[in-house]
Amino acid sequence: MADESETRNWLELPRDVTAAIISRVGIIEILDNVQKVCTLWRDICNDPSMWRSVDFHDVGKLWYYDLEKMCMRAVDLSKGDLDHINIEHFGTDDILTHVTERSSHLRRLRLVSCPEISDKGLREAAPKLTSMEELEISYCYFSPATLAAVGRCCPHLKIIQV
Repeated sequence: MADESETRNWLELPRDVTAAIISRVGIIEILDNVQKVCTLWRDICNDPSMWRSVDFHDVGKLWYYDLEKMCMRAVDLSKGDLDHINIEHFGTDDILTHVTERSSHLRRLRLVSCPEISDKGLREAAPKLTSMEELEISYCYFSPATLAAVGRCCPHLKIIQV
């Protein structure tokens, strides 16, 4: 059994170390649990720098969560500094609109298996994606005309992967 003198207090860790540890936990766990542990962890989870990259990969099987609401919350927590977002299996026109209205510096967008994002939704989002450099679309269908419109609206687009 460990001696009480060997017990460590997690709250004594430097803030940047705690933030690095928290950043390695999945996004669902951060939004649903980690931020409820203590005031320090909530403050770290509410820091916009934690939300520059939002990765909802492999969450399609988590049907019992309101992924749309969680995604919008993560975007809001970025306070406009979102750089990269990955949305898999639950993207909608509403989510894409939310992302583009609140993320003027978005550089990378990845959409995987998001049949609820329409050509119209992507075309309407495109003019707001002026900083975008990379677009990856997998298992989604968008017309060539829509993809061409995205290309015209995104002057910094270097990579489009379909």
